Amino acid sequence: MYCLVNDSLSGVVKVGYTCTPVERRVKDLYGTNVPTPYRCFCAKFMVNPYMCEQAILRAFEPFKFDGREFLRIDPCVIQCVMSLFEGVMYIKDLAYVPGAVVPSEFMSPLAGAL
Repeated sequence: MYCLVNDSLSGVVKVGYTCTPVERRVKDLYGTNVPTPYRCFCAKFMVNPYMCEQAILRAFEPFKFDGREFLRIDPCVIQCVMSLFEGVMYIKDLAYVPGAVVPSEFMSPLAGAL
């Protein structure tokens, strides 16, 4: 599960989950009509990320932006809520820069398994 931020979407976070490394998701979202790349504010490896994502989106329904997985909220709030779920927090503020090599210490625990 992840919480992404983007300088082009001031005050808005994207909450979601992926079965691939978060770094790949950040890279994939770079080409989605947003002028600046997403940054992973925090992410957490967990057993049931869908359940956690849905719980967060329901809990923060009044903060939804664009009716999907975008919330007008401080990313620190999402990080605090994510810390309540069982799992391992493993990324903090990872930016995708086109052409850059991501250091191995930032790779998700699942990267080698996929």
